[in-house]
Amino acid sequence: MFFHGLSVAKNTDIAYSLYKTVYDENMDRFVSGDTRCKFADTALRMARCYMGTDPRVAYGYCLQARLAIRFRLRDDPQYGDEKIRQYIENQAEEIRKVYTAKARTLRSPEPFWLEWVEKNSNCLLSWKPLKDGKYSLLCKIVSGRPFDSKILATCPECDYCGLQEFIRIQTAPGTTIIAPEGVSEVLFDGWEYDFEDNQLQLFRTGESVVSIYTKEYRFVIPKADPDAVEDSLFPFHQHMNHLTVNKRTMALQIKGDRNYERSG
Repeated sequence: MFFHGLSVAKNTDIAYSLYKTVYDENMDRFVSGDTRCKFADTALRMARCYMGTDPRVAYGYCLQARLAIRFRLRDDPQYGDEKIRQYIENQAEEIRKVYTAKARTLRSPEPFWLEWVEKNSNCLLSWKPLKDGKYSLLCKIVSGRPFDSKILATCPECDYCGLQEFIRIQTAPGTTIIAPEGVSEVLFDGWEYDFEDNQLQLFRTGESVVSIYTKEYRFVIPKADPDAVEDSLFPFHQHMNHLTVNKRTMALQIKGDRNYERSG
């Protein structure tokens, strides 16, 4: 209504706010296992908000919409869902005229992967050393419910969107991790990132539990099981966001993608 100015004065800011509220509600339901929800529809609306301004972000929402509609078609198909699926494909095709993504690895000096879990109050991070001072980081959501919410990992740069039980990140050579002796995993509910020192701090109830110093975080697209919807890459053909952190609220904000490097 506000987006198109139907019966009211056109106001894209109000439209975006309303879309985002419904999107957030449905994403929470989707990652918690409710594949019958309207996440595909709301992600598609979000994509339309960015079609003319940021094709990378729009493409990321299209990837989410496509994943969600495939789950819904599998679990509880509704009248009109096939038309929605086709419309999502058409929107993606329009975006691909100005934006392409073929990378298999997402690399950045900043912890882009925290965006995928930022709305959760309980997350677990574990780490183990590799060669040359690299570390393998494993992050998952710990909800305290009978089953944990999955992580909606969305990489428009890599043409990837998937629901993951956990995400695995690799750091650069020469990484330093500072934690209490003998500790190799922590629960956290907040974070801060220092751009000058490449320092990531994770917090639990306001107390620092681990500090990570590294020049790069790397996410490799998981290999797909072609028979499993939840594991599929869902490429459209054969977003990650540059992050800044408000240290007072520990909230991540999207600020573009100038520090991302794609590798095929």
